[in-house]
Amino acid sequence: MLKIGRQMRKFRTARGVTHRELALACGVTEGTISRIETNKAEAMASTMAAIADYLGVTMDELRDEPKAAVGGGPSEVERQLIDAARRVQDGDHSALADMRRLTAALAESESAAKTVAEHPKKTPVRRKGT
Repeated sequence: MLKIGRQMRKFRTARGVTHRELALACGVTEGTISRIETNKAEAMASTMAAIADYLGVTMDELRDEPKAAVGGGPSEVERQLIDAARRVQDGDHSALADMRRLTAALAESESAAKTVAEHPKKTPVRRKGT
């Protein structure tokens, strides 16, 4: 658990977010944020998820765990979708159109990836003398 506090502080300060801003966004007190960062308290999973979401990082990044070799983090389309969702949450309802477009693009790319995985390209076998 020691790394979470250190990582949380690193991401929070790098983004210029104050204890107060993070606390308000996550529905906890400033003291709670401080105690988590100094490893004097452990946060509930829902609070950690809210912190990670607000700071724009994954839970693995908060835990300072390496990303998986395949699919280790959000793709560019997923990052844009997350950003659009935050804009909608902040009251920018014009971002709904971006969310629809990005959701369709994400579904299309996942469908294409699934098709490629299910039907790998076959390499012709060469025979001697042909």
